[in-house]
Amino acid sequence: MQPIEFVKLISYALPHCGIRKLQEAAPIDGQHYYQNVSGLAAQSLFGCRVAEGGQPPDTARHSRKLHMPDRDLSHVAVGLHQFVMTAVLFGPVRPDQNLHRQTQRALKSNTAGHDFFTDITLHESHQPGSMRIEYTVTAMSPSSAERAGAVYLSQLCDLLSTTIRSPIRFFLPDEDVREERFRTNRKATSLDRVLTENEWHWIIGSLVYLRREHPRYLAAASWYRKGLIGSDVLENFCCFWRVIERIALSYADKSKLDDRDRGRTKPCVAQLVAELFNDKVPESLSEDIRVGEIIQLRNDLSHGNVPITSEVIDQANGHLKPLEQAAFEVLERIRNSRISINPLE
Repeated sequence: MQPIEFVKLISYALPHCGIRKLQEAAPIDGQHYYQNVSGLAAQSLFGCRVAEGGQPPDTARHSRKLHMPDRDLSHVAVGLHQFVMTAVLFGPVRPDQNLHRQTQRALKSNTAGHDFFTDITLHESHQPGSMRIEYTVTAMSPSSAERAGAVYLSQLCDLLSTTIRSPIRFFLPDEDVREERFRTNRKATSLDRVLTENEWHWIIGSLVYLRREHPRYLAAASWYRKGLIGSDVLENFCCFWRVIERIALSYADKSKLDDRDRGRTKPCVAQLVAELFNDKVPESLSEDIRVGEIIQLRNDLSHGNVPITSEVIDQANGHLKPLEQAAFEVLERIRNSRISINPLE
C-alpha cells in the first residue's frame, strides 16, 4: 500500500448534533500535511461526496499545505483517526484568564482496557455569554466521531452547569450559532461568571471516573441542565425533581430504612435530607407534606393522570424556583461528600 500523501481537513455543518469542524490527522513520513476542503459535504479519507443541498467544495480556493509538529500516535489502534471538534458554548460564564487558549490533557474514555485522551482548549469570546471549546476525538470515521464527540461535549456541559448553576447550551452549526448570538444580544448585558482553573480541572478530570463509579450522579446532572435550559414549566419541574429522586434512590443509606421503603422515593428522599443537611434544609425538602405534594404532581404529570390546566401550570411554577435550588444543593453536597476524586493530583 502506498503511503498516504495528505490528510484532509474536513468542515461540516451538521444540523443534528451540530459538530462544526472535524479534522482527521495521521503521521506522514515525520510530517503532517493537510488539505482544506470546505462546504456542506460528506467526506471520507479518500474521497468527497457533496451532500444533498450542498455545493462542491472550491478546492482551488481553500487548499493549502501546513507543516505540523510530529505527534506520537502509536497508542491509536489501526483504523482509528484523530478528529478535532470545535463548538461554541453559550451561557453566563467565561474562562479564567489562565485557561484562555491553554490546552489541557484529559482522559476522555476507556474502551476495552485502552485509555483515550483528549487535548481540550477553551477560548474566551469577545461577546459576553459565549466561549469556544476545541477538543480531539479518536474514532474510525467522521460519523462515529460526531456521535462520540457530541456525547462527550454534552456531559461536559452537564457538569459545567451543575458547577456554576447556570444554563449552558452548545451549538455547532454556524447557522445555529448565529441565531443564538442574535438571541443573546437581545438580552440585557449581564456579568459573566468566571470559571476557575480548579473547577475546569475537576470537570474535565472527573468525567470518565463519574461514568464508571457514579453514573447516577452524571444522569442527575444531565436532568439538572435540561431543567435549566428548558422553556416549558412542567418539563422543567419534572427535570428538577428527577435530580433529587435519582440522587436519593442512589445515595441514601438504605440500611437505615425498612425493607419495604428501600425502593420508594419519599422515604429515600427523607433519609438523604437527614444525611446531607445538618443545617438549613432547602425549602422544597423541608416539610414532609411539601415533598408529598411535589411527588404527587410529578406522578400526575408523568403518567397523564390529570389534564394540563392553568391551575396545574401555576402549581408547578410555584414549586419551580425552590425546587431548582434544592436540586443544585443536593448535587453540590453529594459532589463534596460522596465523590472522592482530585483530578489535580
